[in-house]
Amino acid sequence: FLKSPPRLACQQHLKARRFGGASCWWASLPWSSRPAMTEWWVSQKKHWCDICKVWTGGHIQQILKHKGGRMHIDHEAKMLKDAREREKDRQKEEESLKNELEAIEQAAAAAMARDQAAARAGVVARAATVAGAAGAAAPAAGALSVEAMAAQKAQIEQTAAAAKRRRLDEAGINPDAPPGSPWTRHTDPGSGVYYYYNASTATSSWQEPPEFARALAAAEASADAQAA
Repeated sequence: FLKSPPRLACQQHLKARRFGGASCWWASLPWSSRPAMTEWWVSQKKHWCDICKVWTGGHIQQILKHKGGRMHIDHEAKMLKDAREREKDRQKEEESLKNELEAIEQAAAAAMARDQAAARAGVVARAATVAGAAGAAAPAAGALSVEAMAAQKAQIEQTAAAAKRRRLDEAGINPDAPPGSPWTRHTDPGSGVYYYYNASTATSSWQEPPEFARALAAAEASADAQAA
């Protein structure tokens, strides 16, 4: 009694049965000695390298060999270099914003000092009407300069706040509900002002609670670390 060969026979065996010719080693064995085809195909564990973005063998020796290879070392060095470059760019951006804010504050202080000096000079009465008109016009020009400086400072502060919020969003952190704080931040629809609510105690506050401020600072530091 002869069993028919399994359907998963190799290509050489199938060609030999159809067209004639030498069969494969599997077909040349006695039926009792032929192993099942499935015993020869075993799925091996694989290891995914997050740095090189490739699959390697899952054995510890194969993983160590890959990590010691030139490709992995080059990719790891490039990843560290890119991380350092991103950290430098972030520090440059923060330093630039800080310098701009300091320059605007200095200019606003200088303009205010000029306005005060002009106001004191205008107190000294002059007989000429032109001198009085010029003394009245000088504070107005100074006030416009101070308003322009204040608007520019507010715009830079908004840009810095938007950059912080973008980093928090990229890290998956909600700035209105930072992790580790029982307080959440909301906007009053009538005035547009922030208020804070504690769901545990069912209390609200117009002032920023210290717990919320500490949790938000920790979340911003975590987002900066992830961006680096």
